[in-house]
Amino acid sequence: MDCYSDLGTDPVTAPSQSPPAEAPPPIVIEAPGLTERPISPFRRGVNRFIANRAALVSLTILVLASALAVFAPLLAPFDPMQMNLTNMHAGPSSHHWLGTDILGRDFYSRTLYSLRGPLGVAFSGATLCVLIGAVTGILAGYVGGWIDEFLSRITEIIFVIPGLLFIILLTSLFGSILEGPFGTGGRYIMIMLFLATDSWPVIMRLTRAQTLSMKETQFIEAALVTGTSTRRIITRHLLPNMGGILLVQGGLFLPGFLFATAVLGLFGLGAQAGYPDLGTMIVDGTSFMSDNPVEEIVPTAVMSILIIASTFLGDGLRDAFDTRSME
Repeated sequence: MDCYSDLGTDPVTAPSQSPPAEAPPPIVIEAPGLTERPISPFRRGVNRFIANRAALVSLTILVLASALAVFAPLLAPFDPMQMNLTNMHAGPSSHHWLGTDILGRDFYSRTLYSLRGPLGVAFSGATLCVLIGAVTGILAGYVGGWIDEFLSRITEIIFVIPGLLFIILLTSLFGSILEGPFGTGGRYIMIMLFLATDSWPVIMRLTRAQTLSMKETQFIEAALVTGTSTRRIITRHLLPNMGGILLVQGGLFLPGFLFATAVLGLFGLGAQAGYPDLGTMIVDGTSFMSDNPVEEIVPTAVMSILIIASTFLGDGLRDAFDTRSME
């Protein structure tokens, strides 16, 4: 008996003792884009805005003009109200870069200070207009009921009134109310309030429509089911999803507010008498074209550049953040 009989196997058919085979390496399938960090819609909008050279240059111009207006006391070589009757209508020189006006006041200093009113009214008015319109629009669309009816009727009344004539009338009657405590700044505050009062219904209608549309979405219904408060739904869900549209609308208001401020200055309803205002300077310069053309050319060019830059900025914001323009 051989040694294989106890095992019950034949020596020919006995399996060979080989090491266990190694397991094959796992197959890894790399899907493009899965490992990349997702880009938010706001970030994509910023990238599109940066790629728009006209909008980027316009933003730079407005930022530079705003900086000149804010730091005018540091940059202006003379007091804009300081008169020198012995040096009237002087041409540009090393002492007076843009010459002097009819009262011998330094025109370069006055130009720097004249940026404050239009830019302040445009930016603050557009911001206030967007805030009022967004709050009222969300209330009307989300709460509904008598609040929606009341706000809708108010907007219809404001739409019927001619905007520019309405602002001219209000400025003529009530523009000087705040001049006592705030001086010329008080008149600009009133102009800003009148412009926002005339323009907020546009934002209200837009945000109301957006709110009515988003109320039916699943994420709002899920928030309601989980007991999320109305304030949290508005601040955490509705407003963030409208941020791009509100930013676009605010940018589109800038050229209109700049133009309205200039028109009020042309009618003598801008700044107090003697204080530098672009609209007033344009009107005054038409009478002295033969004495010093700079008095007409400079304020007209500055106002034109501001309006054109704000227009391109608004268009750039719309192209970058308004998804409806990409459809």
